[in-house]
Amino acid sequence: MDAYCSVPFVSHSSESNTEITKILDDCKTDISSFTFSSNCAAFHRSLLKNLDSIKSSLPSSYTEQQANDALTALEGEKNTAETLKNNMLSNISSKEAVWNNINLRLSQYRNFNDQAFIDLQNDNNKRDTEINSMKTEATQLDSVISALQTCINKVTAHKMNNTE
Repeated sequence: MDAYCSVPFVSHSSESNTEITKILDDCKTDISSFTFSSNCAAFHRSLLKNLDSIKSSLPSSYTEQQANDALTALEGEKNTAETLKNNMLSNISSKEAVWNNINLRLSQYRNFNDQAFIDLQNDNNKRDTEINSMKTEATQLDSVISALQTCINKVTAHKMNNTE
């Protein structure tokens, strides 16, 4: 590690040392505005706590290495969100395939008053509701990923502007 990495950031203004914490606060505010159901609720809670941890790990006069560590942590959170979203999209695809197969079976029924038909239709309607809920959460995860990327970009720009 270079000796340069242990040199504190040089402030260009009195607010400079708190700029990264402000960026992290803004990111947390953006991400807090989303609501998730059971599929992503635990991730969402964990992400908000982790943003607080990243912020609290930065002293008022931090080194380049501490800023890099914050960026690495933010990248990790973004990667976790992307993995969760990709897993969710795969799950959606699987559920949609099942939904389509059941719809095909339903279209072959002749007696629409048959209890088996009614039960199968009700189950498929629940599956459709679940798929739509998951699609909404995947869209919200896209927004969380975007907010994290914006935060990463701002921290990177601040870091580049405040080192000598």
